[in-house]
Amino acid sequence: MYSISELTAVVQLKHREHRGLGYDTGYSTLGAFIIPKSESNVLPLADIRAHVFNNGYFASNLGAGCRFITKSDQFAIGLNAFYDFRKWKDLYTSQFAAGFEVLTKIIDLRLNGYYPIGQRYKEKIHSLSADGLTFQTRYALPCVDLELAGRAVTGSNFFQIHVGAGPYYLLKQNAGRFPTGNALGLRANAAFHISKWFTLGGEYTYDRLFKARFVGFLSLNIHLGKKERSPYKEAEKQNIREAFRVPEKEMNVRLQPIRRNEIIPMIRRRHTVSSL
Repeated sequence: MYSISELTAVVQLKHREHRGLGYDTGYSTLGAFIIPKSESNVLPLADIRAHVFNNGYFASNLGAGCRFITKSDQFAIGLNAFYDFRKWKDLYTSQFAAGFEVLTKIIDLRLNGYYPIGQRYKEKIHSLSADGLTFQTRYALPCVDLELAGRAVTGSNFFQIHVGAGPYYLLKQNAGRFPTGNALGLRANAAFHISKWFTLGGEYTYDRLFKARFVGFLSLNIHLGKKERSPYKEAEKQNIREAFRVPEKEMNVRLQPIRRNEIIPMIRRRHTVSSL
């Protein structure tokens, strides 16, 4: 076990707008990515996030994992597992998820799988007409995704750029009387890390269920547990930008965040059963 003084954490305050994969409103996030300060080649980690949608509904993620890292901190293979939760109106859904990652200093590969458990759908009568009885059903969709990503830092070490793309597949949800899902999609994203404090980015997705969607986000990243040298203590540190530059160690594989779907994708469908 590690004491608090032996841990490094990146606390993130983030807001996303507007419609993304499986959700129709923006949301705000408070999260923490936690690793030990140890230089061991076996690195345990934890990732905790809480979300509040603009309409007041909640979601959360609780995850843990491990990275196996080379001595030079240039290459790692990682595994992680998550328990996710989301509330949407009268649908309360949990899911188990697992991820595999291959990380280098420049290029990353990630594979994630998500499977809802418990309440996977909620069905109710919507209306009665001459055509028949109309049911409205909300579903939580299982999913898999793959991403190939790359990143780079400018010569001044002030900007870090992350770009990624890859396919995802919304599996068929057989729960309920009217199955849905079974859709292949494509995702592309980019993030610009402005110093170590701020991140600005966007994500585009397209599939036949949710069609084209774009979401933008802005986050404040607070680094805890690391002793930073003040730019005012030494003459050669007079340039205030030194206090904001991305530390070179941020480029190694230890501090790279876990990238995954943090929100369970949900969809609403209406089906009419003929009265004849």
